[in-house]
Amino acid sequence: MIGGESGRPKKIAGIQRTVRRRSALVLALLLVLPGAACKKKIPLTAVDLPDDKLAPGAGLSMEARFLSQTAEIEQIFHGFLPNYGVVPVLVAIRNNDTVSYYIHNRNALDLREEFNGFSLRIDGREILPLHPAEVMGIFKDLSDPIKYKIIGPGEIFAGIMLAPLGGYYLYREVTVGRFYRPMLKGSIYPALAGGMFSPVILEPGEEAQGYLYFPLDREHSPYFSEESEILDHRGKKKLKYTFGVKERMEGDFELVVRPGIDQPADSGRGNPLVLRDTLDLLDARFVRSRESAQKDPGSEIDPVPSPPEGPGVIDSSSPPADFDLFLLDRVPGKKKLNLRFGKISDYTEKMEAGPGGMLTVISASGAALSDAARRGPYAACAVNFKGSSKVYLIHRENGVFSLAAVKQFSRKTRRIFLAAAGLYVFTADAAVAFYPHENPDSERYVRLGSSVQDMFLRQDRLVVFKNREVRELSAGADYLFQELRRRPLPPEERRIIGSHKGDLVLVHEGRHEWGDTLVIYDTGELAPSASLALPGKITGATCGEEGIIVQLETGLLLHVWCPGKDRLQIHSSAFLPLREALTLGGTFRELAVIGRGGELFSGSMLNAPPVASADPECRVFSAPVRMSGPASGSGAKN
Repeated sequence: MIGGESGRPKKIAGIQRTVRRRSALVLALLLVLPGAACKKKIPLTAVDLPDDKLAPGAGLSMEARFLSQTAEIEQIFHGFLPNYGVVPVLVAIRNNDTVSYYIHNRNALDLREEFNGFSLRIDGREILPLHPAEVMGIFKDLSDPIKYKIIGPGEIFAGIMLAPLGGYYLYREVTVGRFYRPMLKGSIYPALAGGMFSPVILEPGEEAQGYLYFPLDREHSPYFSEESEILDHRGKKKLKYTFGVKERMEGDFELVVRPGIDQPADSGRGNPLVLRDTLDLLDARFVRSRESAQKDPGSEIDPVPSPPEGPGVIDSSSPPADFDLFLLDRVPGKKKLNLRFGKISDYTEKMEAGPGGMLTVISASGAALSDAARRGPYAACAVNFKGSSKVYLIHRENGVFSLAAVKQFSRKTRRIFLAAAGLYVFTADAAVAFYPHENPDSERYVRLGSSVQDMFLRQDRLVVFKNREVRELSAGADYLFQELRRRPLPPEERRIIGSHKGDLVLVHEGRHEWGDTLVIYDTGELAPSASLALPGKITGATCGEEGIIVQLETGLLLHVWCPGKDRLQIHSSAFLPLREALTLGGTFRELAVIGRGGELFSGSMLNAPPVASADPECRVFSAPVRMSGPASGSGAKN
């Protein structure tokens, strides 16, 4: 009996090892076999560009080709794309100028014209290329782009260890991945892990080559496909498709590109987002008063102006908005940091060095700012250390800010809030501490339970998000917080950006999908009311009554606003050559962004063009699209 019981776990463990080995083998085969499944390898078409000399104003040289061998299309993309109304175009482009050029991509978003990048001109109209996710949506007959994330080593390991997850990955690779990955990797645009395209950046003398995917109907497509029924060896009917190249193409095809270059601050093209300075700092947080979002109960919210329809006009000589911020910089020659608070102009290299805004010296070189807030005469910031944190409260008197209190915690601080009554501190162990302004030395403390993802204080209400529920609590004189209500929620990874029009703005982090989702939560219903799926990871965000500004991992900036309770839409867009910002401040009319290298960008998202979005001379380059050579092919499909 004892021997039998001890043998069963060994047998189960052996079965589990076998399942893992087979899962690993199948996953590896799925990643390798698509490229080896072709019966006969066909030499791939390549385009050679002349090696012209670099010269100022020389611009770009470009060649474009349709693939003349239909078998080559099937070999590269594991299917004949024109049969679905999508035509691949092979593009080679070279920078013969002495400046760097950017070529953007819409990434399936509704962006301004400068982000169109490439387009195909035919019969007087221009057609924009599709993202591979949009192409897969056509394959699957979906109304929206398909969501898919390329499997990496981490996903393969997880799929081997967890059989259900491995089965999900296998299904996605068979039905989506084997078609999606070749289009993504073959594109002229460099792709991130989640599938979002980065701009093509061409330094002087550099060139790029790859595919674009254009939607063309059968009339304008250079290819034809014929369908017929045949009998297999068992006498069963199946469809046979014959593919080929038309003898004569309908219309002249011309590939057009609208490149961009970095705009200098004195370009005379309004007040776009441009690099103003490089600050010598390690970390920074813009801070604005949250009074508009945290008014006393019963007060009305100020009416929110609708974004204007057209581009704004701001004098190019006007200085960038001067926002308040906390920052950390090094003490020269020591492993210590200065904590400062003040205006942007206090810290630019153009200003004289001085102690202005100095709050204290921190004896930890690895410190980082986690949050900041301001309300009335008070401002506060949280500084995280390796396993602890400190919160610094400052008070303004006679126009001068001074350090009023320092609170130390044994856990890292996640959020801080300034209310009319005092300072609230939310720590990593899901606890909230309260310090009243009238007596900062007293403390009230409460734990909010486990699995808390994020929280937000608005007026006298605290909204707490957990993995599977949201709770609303009220603050009172006799108790710190008392629960009012709770609602169940589907499991998501959530984080709060702020509030917009009285509602909360959250990010649902993409896991197996291709990007994050921006979600509005109605504070009256404690439920999502509007959402916008994005093609990449959100690396920076700020929001207020004029809308939400998010930065995606490619450097793309989006101003999103909510014209109704149930809809989010993109109002304006810009681009910054930053993958991740330390902090964003202001609105789409006056915005400031600080990068991890201390780069300070400021200006307006309304003025055309934003940084790196359009040639200052508005030049457009084009090239005819030709066939690489006559050929035809055929294929059969069950």
